[in-house]
Amino acid sequence: MKRVAALAVLAALAGLSSVSVVEAKDCPSRISSNLHPIGSSPFSWGLELRGFSYSVDSENYLFPGSAAMLRFEPSDAFSVEIEGLYRDKTYVDCDKAGDVSAFQLKTLTLVFNPGKALGFRLGRQEIRVGNGLVLDDFFDAVVIDLSVGGFDLTGGAGTLALGAARETGTCQKGFFFEYKSCWKGTCGASYGDFNLAFAAVSRRLGEGFRLGILYERIFSAESVYDADIVSLFGQVRLPLGFRLFAEAAIQRFAASEDTAFGGHLQSLRSWRFSGVGTVQVKLHALYGSGGEQTYFLPTFGTMTLAERMHYSVRQGLSLGAEMIFTPEFFKILTLRAGYFGNSGYGFEAPTTQEIDLGVGLKPFKSDLLRLDIVYSAARTLSGPVNQFKMEARMTF
Repeated sequence: MKRVAALAVLAALAGLSSVSVVEAKDCPSRISSNLHPIGSSPFSWGLELRGFSYSVDSENYLFPGSAAMLRFEPSDAFSVEIEGLYRDKTYVDCDKAGDVSAFQLKTLTLVFNPGKALGFRLGRQEIRVGNGLVLDDFFDAVVIDLSVGGFDLTGGAGTLALGAARETGTCQKGFFFEYKSCWKGTCGASYGDFNLAFAAVSRRLGEGFRLGILYERIFSAESVYDADIVSLFGQVRLPLGFRLFAEAAIQRFAASEDTAFGGHLQSLRSWRFSGVGTVQVKLHALYGSGGEQTYFLPTFGTMTLAERMHYSVRQGLSLGAEMIFTPEFFKILTLRAGYFGNSGYGFEAPTTQEIDLGVGLKPFKSDLLRLDIVYSAARTLSGPVNQFKMEARMTF
């Protein structure tokens, strides 16, 4: 049961998204699964050291980092988890953001599970619902989870945790297209400017099938961002062993009473070839409607399309394909290749294209030491963009 509390922040949402299609804002930390007890006390701790190097065309960025976690777990029904991150950045993505602290409080959560069907989470936490199209980010919030009659329900309210939400460093991900954009006014925002309330319900409809619906309301300091969003999400087993994850949303803006639409599809399939290795293929489609004044803006979260970081959903239609290969004869290595393009609002020739090549290395065949190297080349309307990134993580 000790491991259960380590994942308590997301455990109650597992029923809403049984496979994590959209990843967290930061490369998943391995701290929570490698905590060390402090004697026989209810406390345990973990530490992770990190190093990052980015080269975007002629600009180079280098910054070290570390993360630490402390958990207090006096019983299976109650726990408190704290995770802090230090990253000495030499730049920030938002030019208007001003001074951004190198220290981030990623998690400060009190979890109370009085029974298997009921759970409460209070504090700073990542909230991810459905497949993450419209809700996936860090909030200071209260969340209630309930399972009854075969249905999984979750709801809550909170304030966007700006410091944690701005984080964009991810392993095996680039952040082209809008890599220096100011998303949704958060560059000049203050704490408390973005708030939300949400409720979602889902149900499993057989092996490999799930369907759910999410409603959320955005409250912001600038009324232009106030909106209601309803999304329908689910997963389906397809012939030939493929799985499909989908989410479609409609957004109505309170000030203008205009509507906008968004959607995300991901299909994936894995093959194991004896003596050769494992190959996984992912196909992606992402859409966000747009016009002269109205654009689809998913709530707070940055959409991770094909394991690449995006600020909001890029307007128009984006299509992508990715292949991940892990050789059986050299399992410490993972190779990735992907192609992604955005073609405006139809199936015309893409105006932006990108090719990503990545290598992941685990020298000791475990998650305790990990190295990721990514090269990305993009052709954009403003010209070519090239990026080379290295990231190392060591968990103690």
